[in-house]
Amino acid sequence: TTVTGVTYTFKDNPPYRSFPMVTYIYAGHSGNAAAQIMTLRIEGKKAVNTNNDHTVTWGKLFLGTYGSESGRPMESRPSALSFWYTHDPYEGDSFLVNVTIYSNGTQIASGMSTISNSTSSWQQEIVELLYSRTDLKATSIYVEFVSGTKLNSSGEPVHQSKGGLSVTHGGDKTASVHRGSVVAIDDVELKYDNYN
Repeated sequence: TTVTGVTYTFKDNPPYRSFPMVTYIYAGHSGNAAAQIMTLRIEGKKAVNTNNDHTVTWGKLFLGTYGSESGRPMESRPSALSFWYTHDPYEGDSFLVNVTIYSNGTQIASGMSTISNSTSSWQQEIVELLYSRTDLKATSIYVEFVSGTKLNSSGEPVHQSKGGLSVTHGGDKTASVHRGSVVAIDDVELKYDNYN
């Protein structure tokens, strides 16, 4: 691989020093690509070796500001969030979808869904929004998809700790990594009153 005049040579199984928990695949629901999130274990500074110096975390895809749940500007009142997904859960894990509508920092509506079923074919999910305040105007929305919810006996997200599991990432590349659940998300849209 050559990047800006520097050539990098990799063997068949390079030691990943960084590996994305949020990536994309060339297998969308209605188009040719979809977002993908996964639970990943990083061993010290690699994603493939097994030792005691590791970190495990869920992949998270969100609409908002990093490090905050303040959301992005939006002045409408949707009644639901719809999206399509595929899910490869690890050891009965579930993925989480959380939607919150704010009015100048005050929560006025929310909806959440936890999905555990395994499916390689695209499935639709609709997350209903329940409004707790109808007297305030919507000013922002926060949406997050989290690759897992289940913890193992060590208090870490469930994952493959020995050996590796194959995963597609970066469009059509594959790698063997210590991972947990993998979720692909596509065609996310807000729905209004009469969406059936």
